[in-house]
Amino acid sequence: MPSILSNPSAVEAQLVERLYARDEAAMTFFYTNYRVALHRVILRIVKSPELAEDVLQESMLKFWQSFAYYDATRSRLFTWALTICQHQAIDTLRLRANRQWAKSTDITECAPARQLVTPAASMLSADLATCLARLKPIYQEVLQYRLQQQMTLEEIAEFLDMPVGTVKNRSRVAMRSLLLIWQSS
Repeated sequence: MPSILSNPSAVEAQLVERLYARDEAAMTFFYTNYRVALHRVILRIVKSPELAEDVLQESMLKFWQSFAYYDATRSRLFTWALTICQHQAIDTLRLRANRQWAKSTDITECAPARQLVTPAASMLSADLATCLARLKPIYQEVLQYRLQQQMTLEEIAEFLDMPVGTVKNRSRVAMRSLLLIWQSS
């Protein structure tokens, strides 16, 4: 493949064509020529060189696997790859923040929550029932399936015909709210 500086439009068109054809050499060419620029952008977001390298690798995998969805009429190849990298970096930071929050927040320390995660979860205490009644109905519903019926988030999402992300978010908000209600009682 010719130098990327000779005729950028022609090189990009040829590269896109080869990537659509699943040419691994084209992917190697893309990675070799754009890796440094993409890594810099990711590094600005994640602030860790090691993490930035991991995010870059995950982004390139996503780039390769989802290339069939690339539309050259909507954006340039580099812009599309850059967007994938930025989203992957942000998702990685969110995942790490959620993991840290989960480690630092032990919901089982609160008495009602300890009762919820036991096999006798269907026998809710009066205190817990009072706390649950103060939650919004959308959060009550998720907690009832999650804790009383011990369903997984995926099962709840399927049962309620909702995206898993929505169920995860509602579950997280409900547990935080429940803890705050319990602490204020």
